[in-house]
Amino acid sequence: MNLQGLFGRKNLSGDTISKFSTLFLVYSIFILCTYVLFQFIKVNEFPLAYSLFKISTLFFGIFSIGYAIFLLFHQTMIWMRILQLGLLLITVAYLVVSIQWNLKQDWIGVYENQFILVFAFATAFLSLSHKLNSIGTSGIHPAILFVLSFVVLISLSSFVLCLPISTVNGIKVLDAVFTATSAATVTGLAVMDTQTEFTMFGKIVILSTIQLGGLGVLTFTNLFSLLFKSSTSFKNHLILGSMINENNSGKAFKTLTRLIGISLLIEAIGALLIYFSILNDPIKGSKTFFAIFHSISAFCNAGFSTLSQGLFDESIRSNYELQCIIMWLIITGGIGYNIMINHFSIIKSLSLKMLCRFNVIDKKHFRYRRNFELNSYLVLTTTATLLVIGAIGFYFLERNGVLAGQSTTGTIVSTMFNSVTPRTAGFNNIDMSLLAPPTLLFIIILMWIGASPGSTGGGIKTSTFAISMLNLLNQIRGKDNTVVRWRLISRQAVNQVNATILLSVTGITVLSFFMAVYEPKIDYVDALFEVVSAFSTVGLSVGITPSLGIEGKVIIIIAMFLGRVSFLTFLIGIYRQVFGESKRANVYYPDENVFIS
Repeated sequence: MNLQGLFGRKNLSGDTISKFSTLFLVYSIFILCTYVLFQFIKVNEFPLAYSLFKISTLFFGIFSIGYAIFLLFHQTMIWMRILQLGLLLITVAYLVVSIQWNLKQDWIGVYENQFILVFAFATAFLSLSHKLNSIGTSGIHPAILFVLSFVVLISLSSFVLCLPISTVNGIKVLDAVFTATSAATVTGLAVMDTQTEFTMFGKIVILSTIQLGGLGVLTFTNLFSLLFKSSTSFKNHLILGSMINENNSGKAFKTLTRLIGISLLIEAIGALLIYFSILNDPIKGSKTFFAIFHSISAFCNAGFSTLSQGLFDESIRSNYELQCIIMWLIITGGIGYNIMINHFSIIKSLSLKMLCRFNVIDKKHFRYRRNFELNSYLVLTTTATLLVIGAIGFYFLERNGVLAGQSTTGTIVSTMFNSVTPRTAGFNNIDMSLLAPPTLLFIIILMWIGASPGSTGGGIKTSTFAISMLNLLNQIRGKDNTVVRWRLISRQAVNQVNATILLSVTGITVLSFFMAVYEPKIDYVDALFEVVSAFSTVGLSVGITPSLGIEGKVIIIIAMFLGRVSFLTFLIGIYRQVFGESKRANVYYPDENVFIS
């Protein structure tokens, strides 16, 4: 039989794939809902229904394999076929597990019901990715789509965390929403102990939410949507380009795949380094999972840890090698994807130039390296400056406090670590509740500035802070234009900087006010610290998070959500979705001075 002729591109239409994708999604949701139902009722009381459910998983496995083969022969691109071959192997594994479950065998050492649940969620996510990709023909504003992606991720994650399989002793709905929001927004604030109160399955759910939230839900949905078709709409290219800061819409998906590839490579390297750094440490549980969890959490600037006291836990408190690896991952994840890709291009071009010089390759293969972009200059300069100022400031404020009694190596590492981690990472290698009030205020400033644009971190961003400082300096000097390295910063960028800072200060002020109203027993500096940590998606806490009441938790949830999706993006999306895009016209109005001071 000619499979290419049967499944070939010429015999298929987008409608056919869409129909199969819809059926795939419906089947996945059915498996999920039925599984959840049996989590809350006694299986022994409904043996026939449970047996039918187990049999239905077999049909789902057969259908999944058929659909994977269908997609595999539909594609012509080699790299897409490799991805879809991986999908086919996973569906085969699912069918084997399902057969094992029905026959009550133990061919593969896995928990069948958990594996089936994870697979159903994965297939549902793949199908939803295909549906979301069709948004290019809809009228939803990209900013609203970005916000909704986090709403969906938080909702799904909260739902799974509420399942008995996710926790040891159960969880309240609000606490599940809080944990899911903290993971999706890569904040790290926790109302429950991740080590003792969540099962391995629950920890995997948290880790998956961190990964999706850190790199962006839409980055994965756009990539996975290509499993169903090899092309996408022009509007999707524009949406994706704006999301990952790629000006050339034609290169959006190439940049996307490079972005995800680099991120996963760095996380893999980080996991290996962490694993070898903790071989001699008495860590409870799997060291492999510890390494993977902390590598992803650090790179995504999440701050979640599988240890109750984080990196301050006695088992690793003096492991300065581990803390240095965590610092590297935090800085790399917070520097911005466009910076990484820009440097990747520069290194690639310099390598080709070197090979040309030694006649290893022909000169026609050489491409001149890309310029060191202005954005890279601003981000790297500001980041380095803040790291140095943060380290010096923390040392002088706490040299007689939490740093007292530490060794020289411990003092240096702790000083640097506490300059890095407030930049939206949230890991702690000290007892934060022992910090002096001036230190807390100093860290609040670092948290407010945050990481760099287009990264996994939050805050107002380093480039925003840099441009605002340069603009202030220009006002003092009496200059109208902001120029950096012979490049003019556009008025639009300056306006966006001003709007971002104003909304950030307003949001923090309002949320801190309500925190003071509903949590009067908490010291205001501690409350302000908690709000800024949430709004900047940092995750550092002085220990008040578990003691928050219902109102306090809701306030922190709102702060984390607005901080991750960006308050400005949130307002732009709502306004333009309701009132439409404003029509730009070259209209000039007469000037008139307004008294400022």
